[in-house]
Amino acid sequence: MKSLISAAILSTVALTNAALPSKVYASSTVNTHISSHSQYDFSSLADGIRIVNQLKMGISPSEQAWQQLFSHNAYQLVFSISDLTQEKLKNRFEIAFLPMKAVHFDALNAFEKQEVKHLRTALYNLDWINEYKNMLTGSDAVERSLALANQWIPKAFQSKQATQYVFGFFGQNAHASAVGVVLDPYLGYLSDLHAPFELGAHELHHNLRAKIKLAKPLDRGNGFDRAIDHLQHEGVANLIDKSRFLEAQSPFSDEIKNYFASELKKAPNYIIALNKVMSEAASDHENADFMTFQKAGLPLWGHVVGWYMTQTIVKADMKEQLVESMVAPRAFPHLYNQAVERLGTQQPQFSQAVVDVYRQRASLSL
Repeated sequence: MKSLISAAILSTVALTNAALPSKVYASSTVNTHISSHSQYDFSSLADGIRIVNQLKMGISPSEQAWQQLFSHNAYQLVFSISDLTQEKLKNRFEIAFLPMKAVHFDALNAFEKQEVKHLRTALYNLDWINEYKNMLTGSDAVERSLALANQWIPKAFQSKQATQYVFGFFGQNAHASAVGVVLDPYLGYLSDLHAPFELGAHELHHNLRAKIKLAKPLDRGNGFDRAIDHLQHEGVANLIDKSRFLEAQSPFSDEIKNYFASELKKAPNYIIALNKVMSEAASDHENADFMTFQKAGLPLWGHVVGWYMTQTIVKADMKEQLVESMVAPRAFPHLYNQAVERLGTQQPQFSQAVVDVYRQRASLSL
């Protein structure tokens, strides 16, 4: 499941140049073992550190070593949820740490450069790992994240037991599905220092939402249903963490914060554009193309417009209705329209044709 993080949360503490860090740590210097019964699984970190140490010494790890790393649950989740592949991640590690491949850094796109810098910073000095583990266990992080997430889940589907948090070095990212929640540990550490456990709660909300039994299942192969899926689940989850993400003191780069803020200002225009293409597709909604909707008005896979819509709904004192709509996501555009009417603002609304399409689709046996 895509998140804003997958659209590039860029850490300001990343190294500012392409030079390879020289510090090398033995994996034994850090306690990376956590019981499999724990809520926090750091078990992949030791193998990740071993890979990095070999790369720093100019040694290309064996395929067996790579597969041992990727066999960990953290990487199985990453590869199944996101568009990151084994080859992409291998290349990221090699450019970050293998001296002979450092020359390829300048050819990377801006996003990938930040990912490489993130890994270099995370694995230069590992003292933060034990600090983060103590922070998590000493602060009841999962329980606190669960409380934050449950506020935005219908009571019938709220959870008393959170899923296990699984950690692995892969970049400035976090992902979740009904299967589990996976985070890059250094990203989690930086995020929790600034806004304790909000990033985890965002991903945990995705995990819980994916388990909700919808009144009428969504057909994610349909453009209308897939669009509303992105808008609602990212929009609601963003209510948990994105306000503090945009703060000047947050540990993320001004580049991505400014980009997100500028896109948020454009949200009304995106709604107008999205409504236009949806209205045009309404007469043949069964064959609606999601990518047409995405290109017109879903930047960052729904994060921007979805959050704009949920903020509007909450501002209209309709939080309860928003939470209950998690069971019936096709009601989301109509709920947003109602919020705009209640507020009496000049915000753009979805046309009756679009609202009717979602009402019709809610009555179908999909």
